[in-house]
Amino acid sequence: MKSILRIFMFYLLILPFLFSCQNSTSSEDRLIYYNSFEKTSDFDGWQGINPSNMVDDSSPNGGVKSVCVSGGCMMPTSTLTLPPNDAANHIIVQFYGKNLGMGGSIVLSSGEAYNDEYSIFVKDTVWTFYQSQEIYKWPAGSSLKLCMNSGGYVASAMLIDELKIIKVF
Repeated sequence: MKSILRIFMFYLLILPFLFSCQNSTSSEDRLIYYNSFEKTSDFDGWQGINPSNMVDDSSPNGGVKSVCVSGGCMMPTSTLTLPPNDAANHIIVQFYGKNLGMGGSIVLSSGEAYNDEYSIFVKDTVWTFYQSQEIYKWPAGSSLKLCMNSGGYVASAMLIDELKIIKVF
């Protein structure tokens, strides 16, 4: 009986140490891209948008400004191309969005072709947190295109803030 009690006490003592272990990879280490569109340099590398697209409306924790993406029939409305990566990455995209008309979308694609796309649609007219429901595979040696689209046959607009691309594994 004493040996069972000692074993129980031993496990009781080490149990807190087992549950206190944390993952050594922080979310900052996994952050591939982040933008809250607060200053003019936040538009470096973007095509189709510039600092004139900054508006004084931001998501709940997003600072002061966000970016207004609007368009008519030209697609994509704005594009950022990240350079080719050395190894394959599995990523998700997160952001806050606000529909100002007919909404819009954020689209991820790798390489030059748009045959392997993942889209998230902005529909809500209040600031809403969006996150990809699937993990997107970014192949090694491929660039990554991040497009923000709004409009189409009918002009539309959306606001985007706190845009993140996060490496899952």
